[in-house]
Amino acid sequence: MKDAPNQNFPGHLLESLCASEFLFVTGKGGVGKSSVTALIGRAAASFGKRCLLVYPGDSPSAERLWRRTLRSEPEPLSERLDAVKIQPEIAMREYVADALGSKKVAAVLFHHRVARGLLTGIPGPSDWAILGKAWSFTKTGVRARGTTQRPYDLVIIDAPASGDAAGMLRVPQVIMDLAPAARLRSDAESCLRMLRDAHRSKVLFVTLLEHLALSETEETLDVVRQELKMPVGPVFVNRILPARFSKEDRQFILSLPSPPLPKTLDTKNTNDRALITLNASVIRATREHLQENYLERIQKWSVRTMHLPLISEGLHGEDALEKLQMALAEGR
Repeated sequence: MKDAPNQNFPGHLLESLCASEFLFVTGKGGVGKSSVTALIGRAAASFGKRCLLVYPGDSPSAERLWRRTLRSEPEPLSERLDAVKIQPEIAMREYVADALGSKKVAAVLFHHRVARGLLTGIPGPSDWAILGKAWSFTKTGVRARGTTQRPYDLVIIDAPASGDAAGMLRVPQVIMDLAPAARLRSDAESCLRMLRDAHRSKVLFVTLLEHLALSETEETLDVVRQELKMPVGPVFVNRILPARFSKEDRQFILSLPSPPLPKTLDTKNTNDRALITLNASVIRATREHLQENYLERIQKWSVRTMHLPLISEGLHGEDALEKLQMALAEGR
């Protein structure tokens, strides 16, 4: 059964999303994935969840957002909210050491050119290093590995951009198809079961109301749902303009002739001020019209949506997250 579109995304649905075990956040580059990942993490912590944000090693936006250097071991960002940066090379070394029960043996393997070449022949090694490491912090991962490590209530991965994200999500099945029956295959199978369980895991998408971002999201969304059989959470539609005109007003404004602006304008001149106002109104009405058309396109995807408003361009980092959370709480 398909989810019905839901533009308002009430607070109880956000709380329900945070009740998951694992969230995989993706979208076209530059759409605000890291901000949405952080926003959900902050919400989960406010609901009393112990939450971990996972960032791939080549993700500079995370450190700009939090204004600190992230490390390969979880460190606190705030109460109940931790973050970790996963470097594939380090994660692979740790995985081999854990599987063999010896850091020394793993170090020898990773410094031996031939043996290391065999290790990197595993299907999707970098993708599994990141995804598998993120999974290892979940309740499912801790149980499967039989460790005494305390699991996180929720792990959220700021995943690669849409096209690469689909490749990462394919890796557990590829390992199951090609790897021999051993630790690697067992872990991949456990991870895949979690990824396909709608009660424990969801793939979330972030998009802007732009043609390329929507097209990439639409394509990857179809792959995740149809090919990978993984549950999809809401699509976060980022940087939505607040409506200044009603639909009728927009139609009226766009029907008006739009005379070109002269090279020089006198803001004290009534006619020039009228031209400036009309030109600005036409530009704004055009943007709102396109935005409405794009939102109608998203509705056809039959997936819940969460609308995130455009906030001041002068705000960055946690200040921007704070303002965005306040805007959501106030229903703007």
